[in-house]
Amino acid sequence: MRRPAKTCPVCESGARVLDYKDERTLGRFLTERGKKFVVEAKHCIDALTDEYRALLGKKNYDHMISMMTQIIEYNAEKQGVPSYLTK
Repeated sequence: MRRPAKTCPVCESGARVLDYKDERTLGRFLTERGKKFVVEAKHCIDALTDEYRALLGKKNYDHMISMMTQIIEYNAEKQGVPSYLTK
């Protein structure tokens, strides 16, 4: 039985937390290879972010990310699916 994520009782940010009574969230662990992949992917993302900020300037880059996020949220709402980009 699926139980929806709940609002975090600790913070007031509206962040969502997993419902650990939902058995689909149990037993999901990364292997050492998976952990290494996540770390390497994060480094690549950070490097690209730095490169694009240098190309566009911080203000323009941040504005572009904001606009792209709005477009993704708009399309997600239009299609009736969660965007996972908002709180």
